[in-house]
Amino acid sequence: MGDGNRQLGLQLNRTSGPMDISRSAAAANTATPAPWRLVSYASCAQPIEGAAVHGFLWPSGGEFSCPVGQRALSVGGGGPLQYPGQAFLDLLEATADLHDFAVEMVGVPNLQIAVGAVCAPI
Repeated sequence: MGDGNRQLGLQLNRTSGPMDISRSAAAANTATPAPWRLVSYASCAQPIEGAAVHGFLWPSGGEFSCPVGQRALSVGGGGPLQYPGQAFLDLLEATADLHDFAVEMVGVPNLQIAVGAVCAPI
């Protein structure tokens, strides 16, 4: 979000591999006129048998699918936890049937971004 000159954006939103924490990061491209903060929540539940993080490292994002017979419970991705640059998530989306998902960034960092979803047989 921004006003044309200043931007504040989400750089990372994803679970860990063991699905036990939520990871998020945000940054501003210039000094912001007011304080801001990022709060990240994890939804905790009894484990779903067969649920796993299916992820990829990709240059700028893209569209991917859960394994056959599985659906995306959450979609995530982004740059590294402490990336100092100005790359922001532009798209975190699952299709209506929850089988396919897409993650894209703008101002892509000079490294690969994480793209993934928690997929489960539901």
